[in-house]
Amino acid sequence: MGGMLAELNEYILVEPISEMVGHKASRDFSHPEHNGYHVPMKVRVRGGAEETITLVIPPDLLSASAEFLHRFAERLAPKPKSSDQP
Repeated sequence: MGGMLAELNEYILVEPISEMVGHKASRDFSHPEHNGYHVPMKVRVRGGAEETITLVIPPDLLSASAEFLHRFAERLAPKPKSSDQP
């Protein structure tokens, strides 16, 4: 897929994630993949308007996903200046 086409499938997060709701589907017509943690995110499609989408994270993937994001955030965090350390 070319770079221009790839951008059509990208969303830009426009606000920090601030909510997560656990959900277990209980109706007969619900699929097991609807179970998990529902994370609403305010996003904008490249060149489009803002919208809210919901990412469903299955319970068995939550911990590993959170650890990955945490490690990545720690690497990107600004390093304290030597004068800031005691």
